[in-house]
Amino acid sequence: MLTLAHTPGVNVTTLKYPEGKAEKVQGLSKPLSVYDGDFQISASLTLDSKVKLPLTVPATLSYQACQGATCYPPKKLRFDVTVGGEPK
Repeated sequence: MLTLAHTPGVNVTTLKYPEGKAEKVQGLSKPLSVYDGDFQISASLTLDSKVKLPLTVPATLSYQACQGATCYPPKKLRFDVTVGGEPK
């Protein structure tokens, strides 16, 4: 799950996740929706007219990696999303 921190003047309008792949996991009655390999999550934002660019929005991706029937503890990856400015 992707979470964007509350940032004054910024409103998250949509978060779009790719379609997952249904995978049966031993010990669970229902298949899990999983991602395999690289994937992209997109976010649509609206900005207040007073927002100065470039702007940094703190973000956190919460995830749990699994390999076969073995799942590892959930983790959180913290990073910044830059809006406006020069790409790196």
